[in-house]
Amino acid sequence: MKIKLIGVFACILCIAAPFAGFCEDGRILLRGGIEAYRQSNFRAAANAFQSVVESDRAAAEISDAYFWLAKSLTALERFDEAASYLEYFLKNFSDSSYYPEAFYERGRLLYFQKEYDAAIVAFEHFLSRYPKSEYAANAYFWTGESLFAMGNLDTAQKMYAIVSAQYPSSSRVEAARYRAAIIGQKYREEELVKLLKWSHEEYIKSLAARRNLEKMYAEVVLSYQRQIAALSAGDLHAEVIRLSEEVRVLKAELDSRASAGGAAALSDAEFDGRMRMLSAREDAVKSKEAYLEQLIAEYEEKN
Repeated sequence: MKIKLIGVFACILCIAAPFAGFCEDGRILLRGGIEAYRQSNFRAAANAFQSVVESDRAAAEISDAYFWLAKSLTALERFDEAASYLEYFLKNFSDSSYYPEAFYERGRLLYFQKEYDAAIVAFEHFLSRYPKSEYAANAYFWTGESLFAMGNLDTAQKMYAIVSAQYPSSSRVEAARYRAAIIGQKYREEELVKLLKWSHEEYIKSLAARRNLEKMYAEVVLSYQRQIAALSAGDLHAEVIRLSEEVRVLKAELDSRASAGGAAALSDAEFDGRMRMLSAREDAVKSKEAYLEQLIAEYEEKN
């Protein structure tokens, strides 16, 4: 009510010639600020709107100045200040033509402040109140952005799909399609990572199984070698005993020959030949036996 009275009083001042300059100053500042904003000169715009807000001469333009000041400060990333001016506008100028846009700007400002849950709620309220607004597509898009930032990709993709399907002429369509493509790519990357992880795990399992089999095979081979070595050693030992017995028999035969005068014994040449052959065979068998015993000892030391 106070603001309306100020507006009426300002209009009365504008009618009176002595006070015509007061209203003209406010309009000039407001128009200049809007032009600066549209040219992306946000600092100059914010200064102009701030002057209007603080001026006693521009009461009629104050409501618009609050709205544009909030937008300018948002563009300058002075979010806390912007939020303060925007909330004041929403509480005090509900009859302004900028009110629906300001309602939408609240959600966008919350997004920039990284208050994603609050931003989503604000956009929901905006869409329920102004479903036919020219900013409806933007509200869906920024809802998607909030969800995307929170990692809720499935629901975010649905928001982007709404923008593309229901608002094909919106300026946000390309951005929505790009975001949807990013989400699709992210899903494909996640699937690829899962596949690679699965393949790697399977490879590791296969490699481990292969190494286990190789180890088992090596152990079996070594076991067989050990058994064979042990068996061969036993056989060779028996052969050594057998040959030693033959030598003993030959020596006994030599002694018998010597005592009997050599009548039934072997000739010297035959006996010497047989002795040399048996000695050579005995030495060879003993060498093999020693080698096998060495192999067995090395195997047992390693295992």
